[in-house]
Amino acid sequence: AQRLGFLTSLVSNGILLEDHVSEASAFDYVLCTIEGDQASHDRQRGPGTWQSTIRGLQELKRLGRSKLGLICAVHRDNVDSLDTPIRLARELDAKVFFQPVQIRDGWRGRPFENTLTQKEITETFARLEAGKKRGLPIGNSARHFELVRKGASRDMKESCLAGRYFFTVLPHGD
Repeated sequence: AQRLGFLTSLVSNGILLEDHVSEASAFDYVLCTIEGDQASHDRQRGPGTWQSTIRGLQELKRLGRSKLGLICAVHRDNVDSLDTPIRLARELDAKVFFQPVQIRDGWRGRPFENTLTQKEITETFARLEAGKKRGLPIGNSARHFELVRKGASRDMKESCLAGRYFFTVLPHGD
């Protein structure tokens, strides 16, 4: 893909990142999920995953071959610790992209009861938007903040929005 001029990206939950830094560093971009602070991250991803993910990201930064980004799904368990991914993004010379967790028809994941109300989402994303305007390393666009404020993302039919942004090739070629 790179020989053909495509930008390549790896989107990862970070659990195996530390063990595969050399492979990950071949991508133009590496985007990694961060679930708030260490406690919230380890509750969502498993004990010890925070430290492993952070070590992997730090090693990628040291190698300097990939541009880094963080993805943080915002929900009740991490809404009070969103400063942690922002601080981490600053340390990694990265941007953090926030997305409200919203369960839609067709959801295939495990049950998730920690979603925020639309009012809580609107208030939280207004604070994030203000932080971006103050120069915090937040990557969400003005249009994204507008859609979240309006609750428009709740009306989308997809259960996962990644398909709007990425073309995915699975390991077996599909």
